[in-house]
Amino acid sequence: MPHYADGTEAKVGDIVRGTGYNVKHEIIGKVVNVRSGESCTLSVAHVGKKTLVYVLDGDEIESPFATVKVDAEIEYGDTQGFEKIA
Repeated sequence: MPHYADGTEAKVGDIVRGTGYNVKHEIIGKVVNVRSGESCTLSVAHVGKKTLVYVLDGDEIESPFATVKVDAEIEYGDTQGFEKIA
């Protein structure tokens, strides 16, 4: 199984920080796929410029009763470019 830069084994559900292939800055997100291989071993769901946010309930986003749905973006990369933070 692939490992992060610090040697920790990569697992689906990990919260990670790092840089993938397409987004040119560091991201923080949740691992949604880990694959064995030489490259492109990780898929990370994260919030980015194109992320869609929907308010499903409540009059305003600031409402304490608002229900929000977020469609995350997916970034691809190598596990060595990320570190587990949670």
